[in-house]
Amino acid sequence: MHQTEDNAVRQRILELEERRKASLQRIQKMEQQLQERDQQLQERDQQLQKRAQQLHKRAQQLQERDQQIQEMNRRMRPSTFCEFVEGCHGTLYSELAVQSNVRLETNGSTTTTYSTDRPVKLREWVGFVNGQKLLFDEICDAFPPEHRDLYCPDLLESFRTDINSLRYNSRLNKFIRENIEEMVFNIMTELQSLDGLDRGLRFGGNLGCAFSPYKDFTPHDESVDLRGIPDSQPVVPTLRDNGRLGPDRRCVLSNPTVTRMSSTMLFGCDIENPYHLPVEQLREALQPATDVGQASQPTALNAKVKRDVIQSYDYLMESSTGLGILTTGQAFVFLRVDRDNPGTLFYHIAAPADDVAQALASDAARGIPQATSKRNSLFLSAVGQYLAFTLMAMRHPRLPGQEARLEIFKHSSGKGPEGENRNSQGQNERKDQNTKSNGLSERKKHRAQDWPYCSQKCLVGLVRGDDMDPTCPNVTLHCQDKAGDAGYHLKRHLISHAEWLSLLWDQFQQSLDVGITYEGVFGSRGMLFKVTLLGYGYTFVSKGAISADAKYLQHEAEVYKHLEPVQGIHVPVFLGAIDLRMMRKNFWVDFGIHVVHMMFLSWGGHHIEHAEMVRFEITRSKLTEQAEQAMNSVHDRGVIHQDVRWENVLFNPETKGIMIIDFELSAAGQDAGELEKPEKTVQQLRLKELYDVVLAVEEEIDDYLDYS
Repeated sequence: MHQTEDNAVRQRILELEERRKASLQRIQKMEQQLQERDQQLQERDQQLQKRAQQLHKRAQQLQERDQQIQEMNRRMRPSTFCEFVEGCHGTLYSELAVQSNVRLETNGSTTTTYSTDRPVKLREWVGFVNGQKLLFDEICDAFPPEHRDLYCPDLLESFRTDINSLRYNSRLNKFIRENIEEMVFNIMTELQSLDGLDRGLRFGGNLGCAFSPYKDFTPHDESVDLRGIPDSQPVVPTLRDNGRLGPDRRCVLSNPTVTRMSSTMLFGCDIENPYHLPVEQLREALQPATDVGQASQPTALNAKVKRDVIQSYDYLMESSTGLGILTTGQAFVFLRVDRDNPGTLFYHIAAPADDVAQALASDAARGIPQATSKRNSLFLSAVGQYLAFTLMAMRHPRLPGQEARLEIFKHSSGKGPEGENRNSQGQNERKDQNTKSNGLSERKKHRAQDWPYCSQKCLVGLVRGDDMDPTCPNVTLHCQDKAGDAGYHLKRHLISHAEWLSLLWDQFQQSLDVGITYEGVFGSRGMLFKVTLLGYGYTFVSKGAISADAKYLQHEAEVYKHLEPVQGIHVPVFLGAIDLRMMRKNFWVDFGIHVVHMMFLSWGGHHIEHAEMVRFEITRSKLTEQAEQAMNSVHDRGVIHQDVRWENVLFNPETKGIMIIDFELSAAGQDAGELEKPEKTVQQLRLKELYDVVLAVEEEIDDYLDYS
């Protein structure tokens, strides 16, 4: 029995041991499972962390991308007015300002001035800065804050890349043109597009800066054999001693609907190398107020600086506004001549980089917010100063005309254009003006362009003392508005040719502002004018010359005497000449270009146009035949033209034929015979000119057809 119990106990122990082992195995397995689970959880956690890192990195990338897109949108977004001016200063102008140790190139040598012996007082332009700020603010306030249509920052940044080449081979005037002038004109053009813009900010036409249209026009001193041509002494300065006409650049307001010469100059701009006129030296030399022409300067350098500054004085005296700029890029000297005090040159020196920096520092010291400070200092930037000055020039009163200009010149120099005695055809036959009125007072409201040109037959009759031409468009005016019952047929001109020229002299002596209009056309030696004898309506052209070229017109007048039988048919009618120097005058055309000698002719016509040929049913062969006839008629009078080209071959609608013009280089009479050379006889020269005149006509027709 005991054995049975023992066996049962042992059996129970074995069962318990097995159960323990089973439990232990289960525990171990569970522990292993837990470890595996824990490992899986750790791996999952690592995966989640890695994913979180990836998501965070992606979020950063998206944020950076969003910032880049926002920055790109900002840079590509058109600028507001203030943003644009600030960008021009910070992005563009600063690139020039930091290159003070780089020798910048300008347009040639340092500009020189007319030789003047009159003293010029230099005075600081008081109130200039305040005036500039008011003008700038007026433009700024006109732009709505939300208006965005000016160059974007990204485009300005691309311009900065171009500036980097300035330190090597570009010219300073390129920087001024592209990074200041064009920015100003962009603003002014955009200003005109605003709705409800104040009338004081509106202007008609196109605003721009350019070189003189006469930059290639120079007096001639060629070794041409012009026998019997008397010398003419210059009366007024014609060219600066470095051969340039006027300032380096000029700001003009032009009207595209009128001729190119309809532009109004607002101010001139001279550009100097900053090494020649450093900012510090400018300030030092110009601080004392002295009479430059009288007082001695403490240093040669200061004297040079002052001389360079007043180089623009003659320009300001001649210009229609009396305003100008001298710039070195780093400094801008704004200049003004007061016509009530023409001997004084007012100036203001602006150094945009320094001026803006000082204004910002001053505002910061006073605790003014940076945004407000930046806005307040914009007008001191280069673009801001130039912009305000342009608006000032647009509103500045202009010189009334030729007579006022001459009066200012006379008072400022102490003398007017000089002359010795009158040298005009027919003026020794002047009549008492109590009996022959030139009608200037009654008709001064009329301009030369108000009436059509007189007919060839009309002016031939005037010169030869024949009857009037009843078909002349101005015949009623020639009759003093009294037609009469018999009409105009077989009716003599009321005045003789000598009286006509005498009346024209008196008209010019009284005023050069009425009855004469510069047509904006110029050749190598002459300027074209339209002239009307106001009392009688005779309307014709004038070929004007500066003093250096007057001898060519005097020679041309002699040639026209040989051509008298064919005048009005194949060449214009010669009406006489007047030398303005004999009345102590000149006609201002442009800076340094003063017409002093005027030759009068009938209107020759215009350059050949295909439409005219069709209207008059003139074939190409007929036109070339007429050109040969005209050239032969000139040769038959013993004249060799010596300058046959398309510019000197015109079609006249009245005669329906070709007219030859411009005989200033021609040889006539005995002179033509002396042109004979071993390699070319006179006959060969004539044949050559016949070939040239036909070629000129055909080329003009071909060019017109190609263009159309």
